[in-house]
Amino acid sequence: MKKVLFAIMFIALVAAACNKSTTSNTQTPAAQPPLDSSNSSSVSQTPDQTTNQTATTPPTTQTQTQKSSSTTTTTQTPPPPSPPAVKNFSVTADDSVATPSTITVNRSDKVNLTLSVSTSNVYYGGLDFRSSVVNSGTILPGASKTVSFTADSSFTINCFWPSSGVEKTSHIDVVVK
Repeated sequence: MKKVLFAIMFIALVAAACNKSTTSNTQTPAAQPPLDSSNSSSVSQTPDQTTNQTATTPPTTQTQTQKSSSTTTTTQTPPPPSPPAVKNFSVTADDSVATPSTITVNRSDKVNLTLSVSTSNVYYGGLDFRSSVVNSGTILPGASKTVSFTADSSFTINCFWPSSGVEKTSHIDVVVK
């Protein structure tokens, strides 16, 4: 009786292995002969099978699917960052006021700031515009100069008389958001 039961289990195992090789298009090695015919719980195994039907080793086709989905995930790249915006401003100043006195930009913006010195209410030697980021040098009355910088943090540009270095009341606040 044990031999008949063992033979039925062996045939079912071989049939399952043949069915598996047909559906997955992989070759299954030939079954090995039984280890012990007296023990009905022994089942011969092929190298890719386990005795536990809930084994953790996935079939070959599932592994390939996981690899391809993993590859798809790793090949996706984020869009490149957009280039910083270029902002252009013009400010006119005299000894007492700069108009406009505040400019607002976004962090990382490239700023082109045209500084003009008025022909009235200004020292004949012109003005210097200075800060930790910008130093225009001397700009004579009626003239202008463009300075460029990348907006990293807020700062103030102060105006000075060039020959004496006296600070004037006009200033420009650069506000970085």
